[in-house]
Amino acid sequence: MIDSTLDLLSAQPEKDALYYLIPVTLKIEDTLFRIPRFILMSNSPIFQDMFAIPQGEGGTTQIEGSRDTNPIILDHVKQDDFRHLLDVVLPLDVPPTEPVLSKEAWVAVLRLADMWEMHRIRLHCIDKLTDMSMSPVERLVLAKNFHVPQWLHTGYTDLVNRNETLSMSDSENIGYRSAVGVFQLREQRLRWIYENYRYGYRIGEQKFTLNSVFEDELADEEAIFQTYAAAIDTTNPVPAPNAAPTPTVGGAHVDSQTSQLISQADTLSRL
Repeated sequence: MIDSTLDLLSAQPEKDALYYLIPVTLKIEDTLFRIPRFILMSNSPIFQDMFAIPQGEGGTTQIEGSRDTNPIILDHVKQDDFRHLLDVVLPLDVPPTEPVLSKEAWVAVLRLADMWEMHRIRLHCIDKLTDMSMSPVERLVLAKNFHVPQWLHTGYTDLVNRNETLSMSDSENIGYRSAVGVFQLREQRLRWIYENYRYGYRIGEQKFTLNSVFEDELADEEAIFQTYAAAIDTTNPVPAPNAAPTPTVGGAHVDSQTSQLISQADTLSRL
């Protein structure tokens, strides 16, 4: 009787294949967050490497992030921005739905996804922001910061074709080299308009393209964009205990969105 009781007490219960998730405590600004660390590991190789570092050997050291008294401190991150990221990767509604975020919130998520190499979430943010209203200058600034060639192309095109000229503030925001390029293309466009209509009828087709001025920049940004896309195909998400499945973004699959963005980038590279 005693032996059977001891056997029951010493028997280790089996861990569930899907829902035995290890939590982690993070400190951002003055707020603690406690979430399944798998959410971060499965989306970011940076967090995957961080949690792979052995800690607490011999039982003498408290594992960082295991308790509120010893959280992992994430510097240079705003707590509101991190909440928006969690809205995307860890929705709390049942069934999970796509979060409704403002443009500023999606930009914040994009910034964190870019910093932590969350490539699928990065493309998801780009897809969402592409459908939102942005000024040409705002689109160009984001394109340069986050290497989005389709935004670069549409931003330059809109600046060249709009009636309003570039202000000093616009030139400072997009960079003076870019501003000079825009002025060059605007001058070509105005010359074409004058030559075509000074006699009251069109005498030819518009000949200039963005590649005549921005070919190197567009090619460089396209190459960088493709490295992000390639990383999605080559990076295997870390398995949760006993091979839990990879989570979707915001409760929605992103594979079709990813392929669409890559297709758009391929098309733009040929313009």
